[in-house]
Amino acid sequence: MNLHVVAVIYCSLGRFEEAIPVLERAITVPDSSRGSDHALAAFSRYMQLGDTYSMLGQLDRSISCYESGLKIQMEALGGIDPRVADTCRYLAEAHVQAMQFDEAEKLCNKTPPSCSAYLLWLCPIGMKD
Repeated sequence: MNLHVVAVIYCSLGRFEEAIPVLERAITVPDSSRGSDHALAAFSRYMQLGDTYSMLGQLDRSISCYESGLKIQMEALGGIDPRVADTCRYLAEAHVQAMQFDEAEKLCNKTPPSCSAYLLWLCPIGMKD
């Protein structure tokens, strides 16, 4: 059975601790050098691992996974793809949950201008012209 599917089953059963090593292994399977489909598979698994850590209250690990996923996604899609903006928003929200408001604001300020509107609702004060 696919590792990603096994991890989804564990998570759906609330067995998050058991899902973590499966997801960590699943991240290593896609080969990003084989194209964007493989890269986006790794991105998806990093995001799921981040969500799993978040469910366990491990926000720092969660944020680290989201940052890794964002890096892969940006490399695969480019910085101006709207899906990247969605991931930036997701990461900024995680920083807010962790009470890391400065980090959330920095992320909003780094977002490419074409994606900034997606983040405006999250941190309107931090947006630069």
